Amino acid sequence: MNLKGNINPMDHILIRDDAFSELIALKMLKIDGPRNITFGEGFLKLTDMNILDLSGITGHCSFQKIWQGFFKYLPNLTYIDVSACEILHVYDGAFGSLPFLKHLDISHNNRLGFASLPNITKNLDKTAIEIFRFNGINCLTGTGTKIRTCHLINLKDTKITELYIEKNRLEQFEAGAIKVLPKTLKKVSLGENKLTQGKYMIDYFSVESVRIFNISVQLRPAPFPWSIFENCIEKHDDCEFSFSENDRRTDAERSTDILFRTNDKGLITFNIPRSAEIIYANSSRLYTAIPEFGLNSKGFREFYLQDNFFYSWIGPVHGIENLTIIDLSNNFCSNISQFFFKYATGIQILNLSKNDIVEIDSLPGILLTILKQNSYLEYPKEECAYDVFWEKFQSLIEQDVMSDMEHEIKPTIMQDNLSDIEKDFVCDTEPLITPDIEQG
Repeated sequence: MNLKGNINPMDHILIRDDAFSELIALKMLKIDGPRNITFGEGFLKLTDMNILDLSGITGHCSFQKIWQGFFKYLPNLTYIDVSACEILHVYDGAFGSLPFLKHLDISHNNRLGFASLPNITKNLDKTAIEIFRFNGINCLTGTGTKIRTCHLINLKDTKITELYIEKNRLEQFEAGAIKVLPKTLKKVSLGENKLTQGKYMIDYFSVESVRIFNISVQLRPAPFPWSIFENCIEKHDDCEFSFSENDRRTDAERSTDILFRTNDKGLITFNIPRSAEIIYANSSRLYTAIPEFGLNSKGFREFYLQDNFFYSWIGPVHGIENLTIIDLSNNFCSNISQFFFKYATGIQILNLSKNDIVEIDSLPGILLTILKQNSYLEYPKEECAYDVFWEKFQSLIEQDVMSDMEHEIKPTIMQDNLSDIEKDFVCDTEPLITPDIEQG
């Protein structure tokens, strides 16, 4: 049942439990959250109701507190969304009394702050929590924030698989904080924060179950002009948690070896957590040439680095044989070494669009060296701005430059059934390499 948008947020409205108690087959309730909201004893009859959506994003929500008995008569909830509800305070363990709770979203209550996390997460290990979202629970403006171990310690024994901590001005984790995250974690999203380097990066390797890691869109400024007029005061944070002296000493001894190693030729190889499969680092204002270095992770499959400032690709990059997708589009690149993709032997999709590379004479040859057997290149049928590039590419194929290799290269004209947008995309950018597919 969806009753959103039916109250004036300034009115004092009662949610009558005696009226709702007659709806014994109700499974989902989407309703506005007035300031004096309560869920009375009549809701206890709704034994099938497991989804409660009070979000102010899709309706009106203005209540400011969640006390310990807030969900007393809704014990079967599996999904709670109280995002954007102007919440100032959550009492200790208010969500911990819901044994079936799997999804909790408390995002965009920006006066909660990380200081509220100990109360919010208290006794979550006694629930079935799998997805926890606390995006944007800090004010829009201010100095960078820090997540401390005491903020996350209550999650240690939960079965959480997805954790979302976006848009929190997050700059660093306290050393050791990441180590207390649950071993069931598969996806972590830290997008749209202010992350900087620090010792906490060592702790990424302690969460060996994470497959998808999102650190994209770092350092995005607060939205204008709303951030200027924001009336937001963050809570004072005085929570404490200390690791043993032995733990701190062990971390200090292992720190360098965990992050990277250097071989006898001076080649630096960065270690990627063994479970990592997908890393999003797009739009993160990364500014550098890409030198020769190595990556150590057999499970690493997809790397998204678009919309940064990798202006020169020198390489080669070692250890990327298992990568199937690399996105380096829109990086202001004007130089590619012929050896840069030397070890990218497993590539299925390579996006180099929106760079200044089409006039690099060696580019067609570079692409040919990484195309797999029966791969093909899509390009527009006529009047493409890069006709010269494709002429060079076809010329190389017609020559015997590949005669000592077992590749069968088949440049393919783009199919007419693609949309105009897709045609424009390919024509206005550099090539997109894709795996061979059955042509219809």
